[in-house]
Amino acid sequence: MLFLNGMLILLAIIAFSLAYAHQYKKGEWLFVGIKKERIRDISQYHKQQSLLNLSLGIVFLLVPLSIYAVEMYSISPQWLYGWLIVLAIFMFLNIRSVRNNRK
Repeated sequence: MLFLNGMLILLAIIAFSLAYAHQYKKGEWLFVGIKKERIRDISQYHKQQSLLNLSLGIVFLLVPLSIYAVEMYSISPQWLYGWLIVLAIFMFLNIRSVRNNRK
């Protein structure tokens, strides 16, 4: 369990650093496979990606806290599947916003 929590905290750090990069280093950060010419509004793209990565960082920090709460208070572990639903919603919203911002 310690390894899983460590990996989730590492993912949170990566997500927060990507959010920072999208927010303040806008000209340098585009992911591989997305060309600048295919994006309608690059500043809007960076804003959306920054918000997504910030929210993913928060989720990745809250999951270990939820695991700890499940273990500590004997809550049903099935509640942890809710985080998968949250991540699926975030991914759907990201796909939709990037698709709407393409030329």
